[in-house]
Amino acid sequence: MTLEPPSWYFTSANPAAIKLFGVENEQEFIRLWPWEASPERQENGKLSSEEAQQYIEKAMKKGAAFFEWIHRKKNGKIFFATVLLTRVDMEDRSFLQATVRDITEQKDTKQQLENKISELEKINKFLLDRQAEIAELTNKIEALPKK
Repeated sequence: MTLEPPSWYFTSANPAAIKLFGVENEQEFIRLWPWEASPERQENGKLSSEEAQQYIEKAMKKGAAFFEWIHRKKNGKIFFATVLLTRVDMEDRSFLQATVRDITEQKDTKQQLENKISELEKINKFLLDRQAEIAELTNKIEALPKK
């Protein structure tokens, strides 16, 4: 997809972008600002509208910006994405090309792995505590007077 100053509306979108955002067609998509295809706030609590403008400014100044973003489909469903904004300079104008990749599945898998690791760490701690208790009881039993 592309977006252009001064309005920063999307100005084009390929079929993959149309499908990703769940809109009917390119005409519907190009009536959106990037922050309108996002929840009100990002994961860090900042307003999507302000954060998007900061990334746009960064990409225009430095030539590119790569970041994680929470987007929202037309039906309201949230998805996590990586976004690469690349400044394109053509003759007398500059605009941004945006490459958006849905990483929701990867983030879900990462969270599941982190949950499993946490569970295993708790089990390991429990087993180590029990092992220490058994060793302590064994020492007490061995210290008892023998008949």
